Amino acid sequence: MEKYLSRCLSSVLDHKWDEDVEVIVVNDGSTDSSLQIAMEYQEQYPSIVTIINKENGNYGSTINAALPVVKGKYVRILDADDWYDKKEFELFLDGLKNIDCDLVLTHYTRNHISGEKKTIFFPVKEYNKNYDFSIITSEIIMMKLRMHTMTYKTEILRKADYKQTEGIFYTDTEWMFYPLFFVSTIRFVNANIYQYFLGREGQSVSKTVVDKNVDHLLQIAEKKLLYYYSLDKDKLSVDRKTYFFKSFTFELSNIYVQCLFFLSDSEFDPHALKKLEQIIIEKDETLYHSLLKFKLHRFPIIYLWRRYYKRLPDCIVKAMLIIWHMVKRLGIVNN
Repeated sequence: MEKYLSRCLSSVLDHKWDEDVEVIVVNDGSTDSSLQIAMEYQEQYPSIVTIINKENGNYGSTINAALPVVKGKYVRILDADDWYDKKEFELFLDGLKNIDCDLVLTHYTRNHISGEKKTIFFPVKEYNKNYDFSIITSEIIMMKLRMHTMTYKTEILRKADYKQTEGIFYTDTEWMFYPLFFVSTIRFVNANIYQYFLGREGQSVSKTVVDKNVDHLLQIAEKKLLYYYSLDKDKLSVDRKTYFFKSFTFELSNIYVQCLFFLSDSEFDPHALKKLEQIIIEKDETLYHSLLKFKLHRFPIIYLWRRYYKRLPDCIVKAMLIIWHMVKRLGIVNN
């Protein structure tokens, strides 16, 4: 991350509110000059920047290393290749002093390496007021919920004993899952802070990397399902049950699309998908059958998979891919 780290750290430092911020940099066994760059910032801001230098353990291990030393009332994540809008972050920090809420949500912008930008807004009627948990059962809110949007009260993460899965990709989705069982109050702030950088080579969300690591998506989904169905459902509110049912439906539908639509036959492991399906049907038949309603460009891909336990023929997949790219160009679907 040596190419991007200075941009990242500069965006969260040198504010008029610096005394109210702590920046924890986790160097995850980097072999480039990232540690040296971080140390230069620590020398400049010794009371603000803390460096944790550790062996490589993948994304989740960096979060697990940082959370125990957090001192602030609130905490949020910033990946090293991303950055915050400096002005928006200053305004956010100013307002955060007068907020007492379990989860604060803000907008973010997707910045592609090509120069294309798209800001994702939370469309709520009123900002800067506390809502109860039911607000995020709205699909229009839930579909925009990402790690980039979330600022947790630190005590919520400690109450949840939150630990991210280590050694695999895509565990940032756990950030928007496990702690939410402990969240009661939610506030939307009209600030576009997080600047999400897309398109660099080797990025975990690139198609090539995702295709190679679909099993990581399956592992995370399986872990979430087993955790959720181990809970005493009588102690969960209707709103929480609604949110997690919708969340599972959305996440699992995406996994089916990745497995049945984007992977090649050589990359696709039908046994892994069948294993996940077995867990779903054992734990929740309603969820299992609700997934049959999902269609991709009018193709009932999950229904066809379960009927024949085969992927669609290549000619159909190629035709659907053409349609997929066309509607993306027209802005009808997101990446």
